[in-house]
Amino acid sequence: MYRDDCNPLSKFISAGEMRARMLKRKRIVLLAVVVISLLLVSCSGQGETPSVSSGEGVPASSQDSGSKINSSNGPDNSLSGDEPVHTMQISISNDFPELELKLFADIDDTGLYHATRLEIYHASISTLPMQSIELSECTSNTPDFLLAVEDMNFDGVKDLRLVRSKGAQNTYYQCYLWNIESASFEPDSVLSGLPSPQVVESEKLISFYDHVSATDYREGEMRCLDGEWVLTREKTQVYDSKTELFTVTTKEWESGALAVTNQETLTQQQLEASMNSSR
Repeated sequence: MYRDDCNPLSKFISAGEMRARMLKRKRIVLLAVVVISLLLVSCSGQGETPSVSSGEGVPASSQDSGSKINSSNGPDNSLSGDEPVHTMQISISNDFPELELKLFADIDDTGLYHATRLEIYHASISTLPMQSIELSECTSNTPDFLLAVEDMNFDGVKDLRLVRSKGAQNTYYQCYLWNIESASFEPDSVLSGLPSPQVVESEKLISFYDHVSATDYREGEMRCLDGEWVLTREKTQVYDSKTELFTVTTKEWESGALAVTNQETLTQQQLEASMNSSR
């Protein structure tokens, strides 16, 4: 007979029952060891990072002139839009903190980038964006989308533009101007509708050129007057295939309106002579 002297309430038990209890305890301890070992193996497997050979789908980072571009030798079609394809730090004004721009995009099977959103952060506080702009119409063959920072309305604060579409002749941009009242960038439909716009800082204007066809074109100048965009100059060239003549019309802003200041109908030879004399 056996008695557990450590427990004053224990009862006498047989030696066979004692061996059975000891065997059961050993099994429990063994099972616990196996479970703990399996958990340790599982946790270590989740923390491992699979090795990838260089150049196989791993974007390479480069930094130039304060901008950081995530790119590779070829388009990475595995990007899901969770990681930015292009980032850059900018300064829009001496009176405003430095900003960080993060551009997100998806890539199709042809290698074209389709922008999904632009996130704007205070560079020193990068946890939450101060503004997030949803994008749906911007397509580019490069991940930076020709993202430019320049003062487009000449108010002393730089604005944003990124390419919307780039053709053989004309390029259109999605333009966002800084609004001091809302402390955010807001879309500008006028500038976004201009073909191939260029900022002319010295004259405080935006010039544009529309290559309509091999014979026709339209160019002009936009100025921001009293907070509104005004077309202050326009020149068009139109070819008439029936008469084989070119009509060149120039309009300029006079007395609060756009008026025709010159119009000529020229032959091919006269047009070429006129172009050569103006150079």
